[in-house]
Amino acid sequence: MKNDIRPPDLGKKTVLLAFILILLFSFFVRSFSFFLQHWQGDQSQYVALAMKLKEQGLRGYNLTQMEIRRMIFTQYPDWQFMYPVLLKEGVEGDFFKAYERFGLEFNNMPLYYKSPLFPATLALSHRLFAPPNQPFVVVKTNMNETHKVYYDLFFVKTQFWAVIVPLLSNLLVIVLTFFFARKLFDSRTALLAMLLMSLHPIGIVTSYKVLADDFVSFFVIAALFLFYLANEKKSLSWALTAGVTAGFAFLAKQSAVLILPTAGLFLLLTGEKKWFDPRAWRAVLTNRTFLFFVFGSVFISAHWFVKIYQTYGNPFYQPSPFQMSEEDKTGWFGILSLRPHVLMLFVLNIPYLCPPFIFGHLTFKDFVRSVWKRTLKALPPAGEERSVLFLWAWVLPFLLFFVFRIESKEERYLLPVYPALAVLSAVGLLKFSRWLSARFNRATVNWSVAVLLLLTTAWSVPIAMETVFHERFLILQPAKDFLSFYRIIQR
Repeated sequence: MKNDIRPPDLGKKTVLLAFILILLFSFFVRSFSFFLQHWQGDQSQYVALAMKLKEQGLRGYNLTQMEIRRMIFTQYPDWQFMYPVLLKEGVEGDFFKAYERFGLEFNNMPLYYKSPLFPATLALSHRLFAPPNQPFVVVKTNMNETHKVYYDLFFVKTQFWAVIVPLLSNLLVIVLTFFFARKLFDSRTALLAMLLMSLHPIGIVTSYKVLADDFVSFFVIAALFLFYLANEKKSLSWALTAGVTAGFAFLAKQSAVLILPTAGLFLLLTGEKKWFDPRAWRAVLTNRTFLFFVFGSVFISAHWFVKIYQTYGNPFYQPSPFQMSEEDKTGWFGILSLRPHVLMLFVLNIPYLCPPFIFGHLTFKDFVRSVWKRTLKALPPAGEERSVLFLWAWVLPFLLFFVFRIESKEERYLLPVYPALAVLSAVGLLKFSRWLSARFNRATVNWSVAVLLLLTTAWSVPIAMETVFHERFLILQPAKDFLSFYRIIQR
């Protein structure tokens, strides 16, 4: 870009101080999770599955043979605490019967379809952190009231074991976003990407849920970071380590297998031949780094996919929401079908909830330009162009999968690509600020960027906290705000 004059990189002490401050801020806005309820929705499934894994191992990995009980603590008679209890074999239990009343009979299988690494980690965390003889208890009470006892460590002691896993995973994703961005670009880009990752409401809200999304996102970014280093160093041991990490990602959530096309697409677009040349495809499929990466992932995860195939006849089985809608007696899944399309969530919701992410979306033109250049001429990309290709190669397989899997309408499903989007957004914002600096006073431009980030914090964090404390649906927030704005105009 003309006049794209880069300012000098930040000093080590400045980077370290900014890194610590962002990490402390990230922890603070997520720390209320210790004192909020974690029994609602799929969270109760993971808590129950963790108990079953601890008691019976993988042979008991299902939702049957459990009873749900309430625990009352004399210090807090108004608070509800829930925990699952194992019953005798052959007894369905009231946990499964609750789903049966909803009409969701596909849950009655000897092996549950959700990947087991997250509940297994919860079970390990319970063993390490829960008081002796304490069951798998979590809080189930009104969020608006629980936060009033924020300073009471009692809630930390009861459900720390459950909260720490997604919370720590979320913070590690933010940390790895920094290191990955610094590897691809520079410290300034890395700090900005880290800040954007910590601010986006999706990342904040998921940290408050005992769900697998943050957990799998950690393994996704770790696997892709290691693969990038392996490809750069031409190291087969790094490639194998990256593959093992990818295998853990598959065991955290089956959709993580999209890591493999990400790695293949990156090699295809950065090879020495035009990307559509059959020899370029053969080069990817015979690339030793890629083969060791695939081998490591398959070696770690194959056993689970074989068991799923033996149970369901499909190694990647997921119950179709169309099937859920047909079986559901409550109408809940019919409501889900009315949510915005995934493409709309990506294009509109993500930047609406955290406006600087629009700069990441705008870098797609740089990706298209690079691919077009590789279509016309076999010219391996380098520097920033190569890094942008890698990041979009990370985003597109996940995005396209959920776009064509039309019924998947949850913003958190795209969480594994948010680190890439945060880095792309930092790249786009800094490039735009350099463009402005070539035309206006640099100090004014820098202050304008700082004000933008402060306004983003004042916009995004309250949205997230409102969602957390008042149990709102974040996915509907933009539509509701637009409707409110339209009504104000009409008046």
